[in-house]
Amino acid sequence: MFKMTCGTDNSFTELYQTEADCAAALYCAKWPEGFRCPRCGHHSAYTLQTRRLPLYECTACHRQTSLTAGTVMEGSRTPLLKWFFAIYSICHSSASINAIKLAGLIQVTYKTAWLILHKLRHAITTAESQIRLSNVVRVDCSRFYSLYNVKHQNHRVLLAAQTSTGDHIVQFKSEPVPAAGETQFPYLQTAYVQPDVKQFVHRYIDPSATVINGGHQLVYQLRFWPLRQVLKQASSTLNDAYHGLGTKYLHAYLNEYAFRINAVEREELPAPTLISYCSRVPVITYPQLIGKERAPSLRVYNVMQATA
Repeated sequence: MFKMTCGTDNSFTELYQTEADCAAALYCAKWPEGFRCPRCGHHSAYTLQTRRLPLYECTACHRQTSLTAGTVMEGSRTPLLKWFFAIYSICHSSASINAIKLAGLIQVTYKTAWLILHKLRHAITTAESQIRLSNVVRVDCSRFYSLYNVKHQNHRVLLAAQTSTGDHIVQFKSEPVPAAGETQFPYLQTAYVQPDVKQFVHRYIDPSATVINGGHQLVYQLRFWPLRQVLKQASSTLNDAYHGLGTKYLHAYLNEYAFRINAVEREELPAPTLISYCSRVPVITYPQLIGKERAPSLRVYNVMQATA
């Protein structure tokens, strides 16, 4: 039986010792004001214990809702205790944890560990994208160096930081600039010319903020070196953990790194914050993550052809 002991602190192991502890925490995160039916909004439900996790049946419309429905854990057969350990590992590791290490710690396959980590990064990316930078914001562009990957040795990355007195960075955002020919972010130029930052500013910065170096193109004289140092440290940390990253998932890894720093600056406890994110961000599937949606099965295709 997996026990949450490796690399954890006493407070975490005391809070989440059993599957029931994790289910109670997810319930509170999902319904902080008590149960609400997703169909009719009613506040009362019967609790059905016929499954591994509780099932809730609305007393008004009788709609049944599982605890993980509408969360990043939806459809997962992995116990919540292992999910919570992965959450703890992302939030409290001095460096990012990779799927190989997590698989050994929670006793799952590499693919399961990889999927859990990327679903958590999806929750972070989705939720953190709603938090905009405000007040005084500095914008710059630098490079993420992938030391162990010959094919992708470096990537240009747009950076933005909300600053306080003395140019202290209190929040930051980043977004990789796609290489030539990529169309994921069409408003950006290729990696070999100056990127257009207008849409980057629009995406991540509050309209009322004072933006320095956030015009059509970045100005060399307005480079913000503290922000570049943050990316340099991110490069070192992520290279140590993953031994080289390509462009496909770089944005997700950078968002994970930023989340740990931003949560502390917001004086939030990272693990409860991530549990809250997971409870309200819908699941993303493996085909969606790798960019390959499943095609209809042959039987379904034949039925469609027969009825055409």
